[in-house]
Amino acid sequence: MAVTTITKQTLAIDGLEATYEAGALSMQYANTGKEYIDIKNGATEAIVTIGDTSNCSQGEDHSETITVTASEARQCGPYPTGEFNDTNGNVQIAINDVSNVTIAVIEVPLAGLGGA
Repeated sequence: MAVTTITKQTLAIDGLEATYEAGALSMQYANTGKEYIDIKNGATEAIVTIGDTSNCSQGEDHSETITVTASEARQCGPYPTGEFNDTNGNVQIAINDVSNVTIAVIEVPLAGLGGA
């Protein structure tokens, strides 16, 4: 199965008009621990699984299963790199029904937005 890489967008001090990509059964994004996922769903419920395909260094499975109901928008994350990244530094996302799902990955800079 082909994996779709999601283009990450960065939040700025003056805001962000996010661009949403069509959902795919298997998706990923490069994770630094500063990103969150914005999922929008249309007419049917979708089950979204976020996480690595293997256990962390402590032997735990840190995958999250999220139900996104019809007509719902849900923001998830950020995801710590040590628990959620795969060996390539990506977070893996699986969506069971992509017919009405769009998704964006938004990076929130920890500094440089006028704060300390």
